[in-house]
Amino acid sequence: LHGFYSNLRNTWWSQSNLLSLEWQKAACRCGNESTRQITDLDNRRNDTVGDSKVPDSSESIKMLFRGLPLSNDPLIQPLILKNFFRRQGGSLARSDIVLATQMGTSKFNALLTQLQYWNGPASVAIYVKTESDIDQIFNFTQHNKQALQNTSLHLVMERTTELKYPHNILRNVATEGVESDFFLAMDVDLIPLPANCHNRLHDTMAAIEDSKKRSTLFVLPSFSLLRRKNESVSTPDRLPLSKSDTVEMVKKKEVEQFWARIQGIQGPTQYMKWMKNLNASSSTYNIQVKFRQTELYEPYVVAFKPGIPRYLEELRGFGLNKVSFFRETYRAGYRYSVLNDFYCVHLDHPEVSPDAKQKEGRANEEVWKRIHQSYMLPKYGK
Repeated sequence: LHGFYSNLRNTWWSQSNLLSLEWQKAACRCGNESTRQITDLDNRRNDTVGDSKVPDSSESIKMLFRGLPLSNDPLIQPLILKNFFRRQGGSLARSDIVLATQMGTSKFNALLTQLQYWNGPASVAIYVKTESDIDQIFNFTQHNKQALQNTSLHLVMERTTELKYPHNILRNVATEGVESDFFLAMDVDLIPLPANCHNRLHDTMAAIEDSKKRSTLFVLPSFSLLRRKNESVSTPDRLPLSKSDTVEMVKKKEVEQFWARIQGIQGPTQYMKWMKNLNASSSTYNIQVKFRQTELYEPYVVAFKPGIPRYLEELRGFGLNKVSFFRETYRAGYRYSVLNDFYCVHLDHPEVSPDAKQKEGRANEEVWKRIHQSYMLPKYGK
């Protein structure tokens, strides 16, 4: 057993070093096609441990974790344990929709709430940066097997003291774990609604012509469930369980458009139109998102997985991590359509320090400039 894990670590480490050396030879690691290993989410990462090799005890995974280099170099890729916890049941139909989400180990309760209302297959990437995280994950899976029976969990492990949270690496890993052609891209603090969302959404998508589904991002309008005065976090017992409930709670100022204070982040969704369409004859309405709006627009969407661009992994921490994906999908020719009968609700919680966000945001602005020059412009033009 010790020899097996030693070989596994050595294999990963040699791959990681080779990859890192190749990237260091490039002028800068900014998303250039020639230095990116993967260009679409149907491919597999070389630094992934496949299903059959995933250790099945916390101590075994800790051995792998201890073998990772302690590094603050973003060129060193994390170790990914694909299907650490495997979804039960048979294979999915290509037309099925899988929830793709990502999280750290402080968000287990949020994940259980999200899975409850989704009530369908899910692929979840979990960030691991300490041995304590591994213990928490094992404890979580042991005590929630019933709730997780339709969920696959993937671990993204790195030993670092300075690197920021890798949102986009996690999003890519979660989407790679999707076993069908369609995925719902969500962050773990957002609840897809109405209840039994998966089955209803699957039926709605099945009635949309295939050609539209392959080139369109289907938007779920997102709302924020506001905290009451005595609450530190919004609680799911107050979630609006229907579209009409949502509209009423907006009127009562218990719910508002997510990121309402910065209209560009969700504004192109056209919330007033969605709220007025209580008995719409069509399941969707198209929206025209202009190029300048892509600078901020970052909706939550159902998308066709084959061929879709990857999230840009160079962007870590706050600022531009998700919106960069929508900047690229716009350039790649994707268009938007809003789902009339579906929405998602963010459980409001205290925000991270604005100063920390601004610092990380400024750093990511510089990263984005390099990505734009070395990757976006050569691939898509002006």
